[in-house]
Amino acid sequence: MVVRDVTSYNSLGDPLPPKVAHRGVEGVVIEPGNHAVVTPALRVLPRRSPIVIMHFPLRSIEQFRRKVIQGGRAVERNTQLSDDVCATWRVLYRARDEGAIERYYESQVLNDEQVADGLRNGTLVEDPRLRDYLSATRHSTQPS
Repeated sequence: MVVRDVTSYNSLGDPLPPKVAHRGVEGVVIEPGNHAVVTPALRVLPRRSPIVIMHFPLRSIEQFRRKVIQGGRAVERNTQLSDDVCATWRVLYRARDEGAIERYYESQVLNDEQVADGLRNGTLVEDPRLRDYLSATRHSTQPS
């Protein structure tokens, strides 16, 4: 996972707002989708902060199918959400028996030519930070 989209999109093709993170304190509420936080006790850092949240929505077809089914069930059980909230979950979950999950997943997996084109035209960028971090961590924690 060393190549990523320059702009993150949801399952319906709309740009995603930035993700949020918070300290584990009482009273914090994360809004559906993890893009907004409500808190009386913490200060909000500016959009450009030293914290980076890396989002990996697709790892394997099994992981993605599980994510859609669990998320879809949770959304359907939540009677407090309006129909326009979590629209991507609803669309994929409702169409899961018609192969929508698999078709969506396959549409997101890029072949080598698509990756090369994306790097050339600027829609993709190489980002080895996670790989490099995991590699350095693995080597620094192994017994000598």
